[in-house]
Amino acid sequence: MKRNLDKADELFDIPAIDFFVSKNDYLGSCNRKFRYKLSNTGETIKAEIWREDLCYEKATVTEEKDDFPLTPEGLTESIKWLFAQY
Repeated sequence: MKRNLDKADELFDIPAIDFFVSKNDYLGSCNRKFRYKLSNTGETIKAEIWREDLCYEKATVTEEKDDFPLTPEGLTESIKWLFAQY
């Protein structure tokens, strides 16, 4: 699903809001040193990033975190936030 985010949609290829409403987490990476996780916390989408070449469970610190509404607009905002951090 394209959200008119140009390069951000191409770079991250995040699934549609239904994926998160179904209580799934999405993890990904770009260039081995930028890793991210989007997860459903019940009422929000939590976006996290870390800059280690390790999986989420092994990473020592998630550097940045932010919460967005669990809506299509909130998902779009979370993708914009990821792109800004990248």
